[in-house]
Amino acid sequence: MIKRILLATVSLLFFFETKAQLNQDCPNANFAMGDFTNWGGYTGTCCPINLPNVGIVPGRHTIMNPGTDPIVPALQTVPNGFSQSARLGNSSSGAQAEALEYSLNVTAQNSLFIYEFAVVMQDPGHSVTQQPRFELQVIDPFGQVIPCTYYQVAAGNGIPGFQSYSGGVWRNWARVGVSLASYIGQTVTIQAKTGDCSLGGHYGYGYLVADCAPLQIDIQYCIGDTSAVLVAPAGFSSYQWSNGVTGPTVVVTNPQQGQSLNCVITSASGCTATLTAVVNPITAFAGFDNIFMCDDMSLMSDTSYALNGQITKWAWDYGDGSPSFQDSAQNPMHLFPGPGTYNVTQIAISSAGCRDTITLPVTVFPKPESNLLLPDPCGLTHSFTSLATIDSLGSNGNWAGNTIISHAWNFLDTTGVQVGASVDTNPQFTFPQPGYYDIQLVVTDSLGCTDTITQPFLSVGTPVADFTFSEFCEGLVTPFADTSFADGDTITARLWDLGDGTLLNDALLFDHMYLNPGTYNAQLIILTANNCPDTTVYPVTVFPNPVANFTVDSACSGDATNFINLSMVLNPDSVTGSAWVFNTGVGSSTQTNPSQIFPGWGDYTATLAVVTNNGCVDTVTLPVHVNPRPVIDFSADPLEGCQPLTVDMLNSTYVPGPDTVSVWNWAMGDGGTTTGVLPTYTYMGDGTFSVTLTAITNRGCDTTVTVPNLITVHPKPNADYAWANTSDFCFKETLFTDNQSTVNAPSTITNYDWYVTSPSNILYNDTNENFNHVFPEVGSYDVVLYISTEKGCLDTTTGTFNVLELPVADFETEPFCYWINQFTDQTTKGEEPYNYQWNIDQTPGADYFVPNFEHFYADSTEGNIPVVLSITDAFGCRHDTTKVIEVKGAPDDFDFPTVLVLNPEIQGNDQVQIEDLSVEFNICVDYELFVYNRWGTLVFKTQNTTVQEGGIPDEDCIACFRGLHQDGTELTNGVYHYILKSEKRDITKQGFISIFKRQ
Repeated sequence: MIKRILLATVSLLFFFETKAQLNQDCPNANFAMGDFTNWGGYTGTCCPINLPNVGIVPGRHTIMNPGTDPIVPALQTVPNGFSQSARLGNSSSGAQAEALEYSLNVTAQNSLFIYEFAVVMQDPGHSVTQQPRFELQVIDPFGQVIPCTYYQVAAGNGIPGFQSYSGGVWRNWARVGVSLASYIGQTVTIQAKTGDCSLGGHYGYGYLVADCAPLQIDIQYCIGDTSAVLVAPAGFSSYQWSNGVTGPTVVVTNPQQGQSLNCVITSASGCTATLTAVVNPITAFAGFDNIFMCDDMSLMSDTSYALNGQITKWAWDYGDGSPSFQDSAQNPMHLFPGPGTYNVTQIAISSAGCRDTITLPVTVFPKPESNLLLPDPCGLTHSFTSLATIDSLGSNGNWAGNTIISHAWNFLDTTGVQVGASVDTNPQFTFPQPGYYDIQLVVTDSLGCTDTITQPFLSVGTPVADFTFSEFCEGLVTPFADTSFADGDTITARLWDLGDGTLLNDALLFDHMYLNPGTYNAQLIILTANNCPDTTVYPVTVFPNPVANFTVDSACSGDATNFINLSMVLNPDSVTGSAWVFNTGVGSSTQTNPSQIFPGWGDYTATLAVVTNNGCVDTVTLPVHVNPRPVIDFSADPLEGCQPLTVDMLNSTYVPGPDTVSVWNWAMGDGGTTTGVLPTYTYMGDGTFSVTLTAITNRGCDTTVTVPNLITVHPKPNADYAWANTSDFCFKETLFTDNQSTVNAPSTITNYDWYVTSPSNILYNDTNENFNHVFPEVGSYDVVLYISTEKGCLDTTTGTFNVLELPVADFETEPFCYWINQFTDQTTKGEEPYNYQWNIDQTPGADYFVPNFEHFYADSTEGNIPVVLSITDAFGCRHDTTKVIEVKGAPDDFDFPTVLVLNPEIQGNDQVQIEDLSVEFNICVDYELFVYNRWGTLVFKTQNTTVQEGGIPDEDCIACFRGLHQDGTELTNGVYHYILKSEKRDITKQGFISIFKRQ
């Protein structure tokens, strides 16, 4: 299978001095970048080669480094002169194909491309179309193969240039050159492909590398030479010069100016191209420009060139005493010993050895001298002055007018990190913090030369006078503390003025008491070791003290006592905080006007401490009285009974101390209330009730107590019942009385007494919860029900009901066909109109709701089928009846007899009863039976009635066949053909029957 390599534009290898280097005229055509840059990859199957998949696939497109092939060790993976190659395919089989593709914009500089390739293929001995293969071709811009560029080979014996190895053939690296001169200005595409065996069991792969070069003849001929050497491009299989020489190189002796020679070159694929060379001598012209580099450095920029050739070598003498002609760089950089003018000589040499010499003066200019003036260290913002100078004339005036044109200031910390910069001549800069810094100045002159100076600098910053103090209330001392800092300097002197006439020197920490409240201006002056001063002034305030006071409301025991804060302080201060203590261990609060619950009635104290917005404090303690509440104790008589229940309340409530109860409020638990010391109350509902008493003293103190579940009222039952059918019952049905009597939980009904009186005054009695009885008389009955609970609570109810006569369900059925039945209602008694429900096929639900109907059973229905008729009369009384009917299968389910024997009076084992045959052939009128004799004449056809022997009508046999002609005469012995048809049921059945009459 062929593996495809689309070599995207033609840049196949041209072999110059260093083939592994990148050729800018066909970049990475030689894979020197170590990857597939500029190449496109494809994969697919073989054979023929089909490549639908786009993309480089590792293992199928592989960059190869120098080494040997793993299967053919004699084959190098990279040819001489190259650093990498590409392998298309691999040694795995599977009918795989790969390709690489390269696109090339053809110019005069790459119009010659040369590629080298090597191939390894197994030889399975298949046909050529199935063998592993290698292909290469060049495609023009219109998708056509450029003539003579197509190369294709399939594995096999006798391939030119191939060698054999165990299992296959291989070809060592071969070089091919192709001329693209006709395609300059166009884009062409190189495609290379490999493929495995089409049967999937053998491999084929190849190696590839390429380069490009100009398509021209190289001429080596200098002025004064007696011969010229002409070299045609490498990579072609044959050369033919116009003077008869057949090699790539020809020597022309004593050439004439303008003499021309032609060379016909032929590629390995048979393509030819004609190159023309005009033999003119190569003339070299030396030349260079000097680029001033400062620091006595100069760059020599080469401008040399050659007519009919190319300068390839250079030699230099700098005229400053350094070794002559040791430097061979094309554009060398040289360090001169100092400013001045030097005579520099260049020798330029062409590729053919032709040379020229030139000497030019080179001037080296002096560079500027950077210098600066540092400011004093006080403060963080400083002004810097440039003192940079330059020699603007020189000893001979060669650099007259050179001036400093720029300043670059860099402000660095001690680690070399830049903290700022400026391009001003004399900049001002603010340092981020005090400390040591490096100040760097870089100056540049009009010639571009620079000089740098770096000096250390200390910035101590501006000292800051500062101090702390505490503003206290009147009567307390104010502490002062110096917090000044010198910002990299040292404080050497302090002077204090406290604003009330007090002066101090060099104090760091001290206390001072101001005699009266008010605001005083305190001042501190400091001086550093570097004579940097600073002053600060703060107002110091002495605050007035508050006056604590409050009032208290008398409260009842257990209620919150409310406190009203009356504390105050002189303006502009204000009371901002309060702290309360209520007796020892009772409680505390920080609210302005708090509430406090004391543990009981009696006398207590409360202490209030207040603080102002400036922290000044005062305290006061005052008495507090708490009033007693009633102590409630009560019960009732009786505590339980049946609904309704009347109880008397028993009250033992009292008040501690001299106070008395003035108000009594009772909540009885059922939503009702009452008043008084010893009230009487009647409960109308049942349940368990909690009783609540609220007692209020003459001082308004109240107590509420609830005794849970104090009174229990047992519920009275509710006698009631429901009859099965409103108030009426169907005669002879059992009467099930559904008891509807109720009683509230948790009580239950424990006793039932039923009394029922019939129309003839017969008394029926029962003590069960549900009274069940069959009442034999039709008419009206009276009912009385007595009930009682387990607690003895009673109730009764009365009622009447009627007993009605039942209907009697009945019906008749008559089969008039094997699967068709007629159903007729025969119901009696009950009250019309009736409601009908028929179930005729044993399936759930009713099938018919009419009194009379015909039913067609399915053909498959056969046997004894129960039919149920349910009748419900106008009063809802119901009666059901069930009858079993026989359903036979349709005639198309029968096997008709094949012999009909007449004269049944003759006895014998083979006698056939005509009656049985009549049944078999007794057909519903829906069917038609046709009987034909052997000549196809109709002898019988079903009618509504047939006749017996002798022409006597047979009313009991409708559409029967008894071996008689349709005119009533007997048929003769023989074989007859019958046809049974039913248009309604879409059935046709036919067969043969023999009629035999005994003699």
